[in-house]
Amino acid sequence: MRIKTGITAPVTALALIFSTAAYAQSQDATGSDNGTPSELEDTVDNAEAPATDGQGNEASSNGSSDMAQSGDNGTAEGGSADLERLIVTVDDTEITQGDVMAMIAAMPQEMRQQPQERLVPMAVQQLIMRQMLLDAAEADGLSEDEDVQAMTEENEQMQNEDAMVRVYLQRELDSAVTDDAVQNTYDEIAANSETELPPLEDVRPQIEQQVRQQAYGELQADLQEGTRIVFYGPDGEPTSASTGGTENSDS
Repeated sequence: MRIKTGITAPVTALALIFSTAAYAQSQDATGSDNGTPSELEDTVDNAEAPATDGQGNEASSNGSSDMAQSGDNGTAEGGSADLERLIVTVDDTEITQGDVMAMIAAMPQEMRQQPQERLVPMAVQQLIMRQMLLDAAEADGLSEDEDVQAMTEENEQMQNEDAMVRVYLQRELDSAVTDDAVQNTYDEIAANSETELPPLEDVRPQIEQQVRQQAYGELQADLQEGTRIVFYGPDGEPTSASTGGTENSDS
């Protein structure tokens, strides 16, 4: 039995969590390195983000159901079936076209200006990562975690699942930023730089961000181990599947 993601329109905070790392990795989004089929943008129809209120929230309070009925976004009236189109499954969880469009709508504006061939795979990868993080957070019992509860109390729009993902990811990335990791990254950059770098303490925030990006990629690879990810074409049939980073094409 498959489970729907339950993604809703107010995913702005969650999208912002992924922004820096995902934006950096999006430069490879059209290739096969991240496991996303290069033709994915053809599978997701009318992927332009709906109008937002400037904070990533959709202008319509009815969420993605209004997108299907509005002629302004290029989706035919009554096209809710398009929003339900299956794009990918992460183990038993379904990610639909509507989920992808909601994630795109929640991205910062500079990310939404990416060409569709980059934007769509990037959004799909963020949703896949979100689901893997949620599964890991649930396995760690974060549903009753004090930080998770405090986050949902402070932000009434944040769902418990999104708070679990945010807390789990933040802890994983923070734990990677050790003095040794920062020093090693600085030394590696300095060794490969043609110009002399400023002292470490002057560029520490940038080096720490680099460490977080590296940790994000490593965490993503670790979570993919043992996770079955299946992509689907417009006809609803599987096009490729991967488990633990090994991809198999069904075409």
